[in-house]
Amino acid sequence: MRREGGRRGASWCSSSATLVCGNCRCAVRRRPHASKIAAMAAAAKAAWAAATAVASKSAAVDLERRRDGNMRLQQHVYAQNTNHAGLSPACAFRDASIIVQTDEQTLDMFCNWLHHYRQLKLPNPVYVVAYGSAAGKVGARNFENVSFVAPPRMDRLGGARGGAGGIGAQNFGSSAFYALNTAKIKVAAQLVRSTRRPVVFTDVDTALRRDPFSLLQDLFAALPPSKVFAIAPDQNERDPLRTGVCACFFAACANHAGERVLHRWWNASGGFASTVNEQKAFNRLVDKEPELLAGPVALLPYTHFPTGHGNPPLRPSVAMVHANWVRGHDAKVKRLRFHKLWRDGACADFQ
Repeated sequence: MRREGGRRGASWCSSSATLVCGNCRCAVRRRPHASKIAAMAAAAKAAWAAATAVASKSAAVDLERRRDGNMRLQQHVYAQNTNHAGLSPACAFRDASIIVQTDEQTLDMFCNWLHHYRQLKLPNPVYVVAYGSAAGKVGARNFENVSFVAPPRMDRLGGARGGAGGIGAQNFGSSAFYALNTAKIKVAAQLVRSTRRPVVFTDVDTALRRDPFSLLQDLFAALPPSKVFAIAPDQNERDPLRTGVCACFFAACANHAGERVLHRWWNASGGFASTVNEQKAFNRLVDKEPELLAGPVALLPYTHFPTGHGNPPLRPSVAMVHANWVRGHDAKVKRLRFHKLWRDGACADFQ
């Protein structure tokens, strides 16, 4: 008798090819032939592929059901829609305010953002939430039509106003970084209530190429009256049906329903004690309550508000270029410079 393989306490009898237990010497089932093993493996693989295909098809059907209205909207929303007669004044985005956040590490990005915003010659007021030492530096410059908003007293930002020292792009993923990004939700809700104007938020690592307010006005004029909140989709060129949203750009109508969406998002993100990714919190909220997409929430057209995933080409329809899906300040500057949307020394324009 000889031992083969690495099975401890057992051996193959060369004459009968019967597996004999090394402890009690009882006969054990003979080993299947190699061809049978291969056939069993192929059958298991085919069964798994079939089960996966059914699950994928079910998920695709569910995704299409949840987003059908928004996908059709993306195809037709900006087709020369000039009929704004039925548009609620609460969603008159041509009169909207726009919010942007900055800190010490992103101050040059804010100046670059403001430079491109000024190129559009828009009269809409800009509200800046400046953290830490950036508050004094921004306040010392001559920014016409720019107002400053005190940051919410977020627990992870030190409690005190502007207590965040450096929460720039290189600290992506930290609890302080997420707290800063959650703060924008509270600022938007407060501005809606205090100004009674629609609000738009855009990340500081973006550059606007087209008037976003006119685009949003057309969007909401084409939407059912129940739509009071719009947010950018987290899609990309290779995966146009990718689920989820990008919290880099959103717009809220100046009414109770618009405020309610902001408050639900704020609570889902943890409020003042937030340490979570506010974008994931919104996605979880939509997954838990898919009726939000059928009700007050609309996804903005990817063709006009793309994310930076895959660095999509700069088509004429694109209203905003976002330097995301790259990490770190230098990488973001490189992305904007690639699209000729970075102005070196932009802060010097506002001395």
